[in-house]
Amino acid sequence: MGQAGVAGQGPHMIIVLKVCLDRVVQARFSTYGCPAANACGQCVCEEVEGKTTDEASQIDEAFITRSIGAMPLGREHCPGLAVTALRLALDQVRNSAKGGLKQCP
Repeated sequence: MGQAGVAGQGPHMIIVLKVCLDRVVQARFSTYGCPAANACGQCVCEEVEGKTTDEASQIDEAFITRSIGAMPLGREHCPGLAVTALRLALDQVRNSAKGGLKQCP
C-alpha cells in the first residue's frame, strides 16, 4: 500500500497493488472524492495492471496529464498525488520481496 497525504487533513490517495512474480495483477485506489483525483487514481491503476514493477515505476505526472488531459485550476497536485502513492506502493512491494515475503496468492 502506498499513501500520499493524510486522510482528513487535505488531499490524499491510497494505492494498493497485488503483485505476482514481479507483475502487477491488480491495482486499486482510494481518494478523497475530488473528480480530478479520482481520474488520476483510475488512470494509474488501469495503466499498471499487467505491467512489471519496473514498467509501472516509469509512470509519471506527465503520463497522467497526457492520458486524461490538463487538471482544473486548483487541482494541479492530483497527478503528483497519484504518482507518489504508486511509487510508495511499489517500494513496499520491493521491500516485501527482499524480506522473502510471498508475492502471490
